[in-house]
Order: sequence, then C-alpha cells, then structure tokens
Amino acid sequence: VRIKQRYILGELVFADSNSVDSNITQKKVLENFRRVVHELYGDVGLAKIQPNFLIKFWNVTTRIFILRVGRDNCDTACTSLAFLTNFEEPATEVGAASRDRPCRARILHVGGTLEKVEFRYKQLSEAWLESSMLKQQ
Repeated sequence: VRIKQRYILGELVFADSNSVDSNITQKKVLENFRRVVHELYGDVGLAKIQPNFLIKFWNVTTRIFILRVGRDNCDTACTSLAFLTNFEEPATEVGAASRDRPCRARILHVGGTLEKVEFRYKQLSEAWLESSMLKQQ
C-alpha cells in the first residue's frame, strides 16, 4: 500500500530582522514545528503526524521550507503552522537561556507531489527576483 503524502511550501517570517541567520538549521525548524503540534494536539496529535513529518528542503537565505506530511494529517500541519508565533532557539552557551524570536509561518502552496511544489517554488522565486530587480531600477 502506497502512503500518500502532501508537501507544504512555506516561509518563516521573523519580526526582528531581515538579515540572514545561518544558525537556523533544518533540525531547529523541524523541532519548532513539532513543538507547536504538541502544544495544539498533544501527544496523540504528535504521534499521528510523526511518521511522515519531514522537512525536504530548507533555504537559510530565503527561509523557505518544504514540509512533507501524510495526506490525512495535512490539515493538522497547516493549522499548526498558522499557530507558530515564536521560534525557540536553544542556548548556544552553557548556562545561557534559550532565545524566543517572534515569527510566523506563511503557507505558500500545498501539493501532492514534490515535483509540483518545487515547480511552484521556482515560479515564486522568479517572481520575487523580477520584482526586486524592478525596485532597484
């Protein structure tokens, strides 16, 4: 039996800066998504979404991600992304407190195949490049 997936193309928008933060890794993004799912749906919700919950793509510069979830759990994942309000970063030094950065997740596209979601990402990237070039002129 084939397990059907959904791919969510999204963007993390941070309130405090537009600069590139290379400390935000794919693992930290996934941990924060799991934290929000756990806050909203508890252990049962996290257990249901866990088997297919994976970040397939993460771009540090643009903060765009592709998240893979099971088809049955797509609504759970989208709702959880909508409730992501802060990004927890663990302390880098021993004894230091963890840092919460206000952010939100924008869902740009939801698709059934990775190929179609990547195609949509390419379309959006080209549109953003064109608009930024027009702003510079």
